[in-house]
Amino acid sequence: MSTDLALQNSLITQGRWSEVKLYGLCVEECPKSSRGREPVSDYGWLDGSDDARAEEWEVYLSTAKVLNRCLPMVDKNASTTILCAEPTCKEVFGRTTKR
Repeated sequence: MSTDLALQNSLITQGRWSEVKLYGLCVEECPKSSRGREPVSDYGWLDGSDDARAEEWEVYLSTAKVLNRCLPMVDKNASTTILCAEPTCKEVFGRTTKR
């Protein structure tokens, strides 16, 4: 997809998104690459199509369906700290504080 977008940059900068042509394969499910590498066969290559670009495409990231495309998902680990307002400062420090 990135190559398709780069090659058609002039259409994108002119706001002519509907004219951008993206190469794609229809798959029953978006690839889930939990094992590291998951190849997807290009059926056009197997049929001898002149439009086919590769025999197979290697998928290294899990993907999710977005706008009828399988786009890469990035897992993000994060941690948060929740601080509460109780006990009040008076209870913590044993003295009266201004609010």
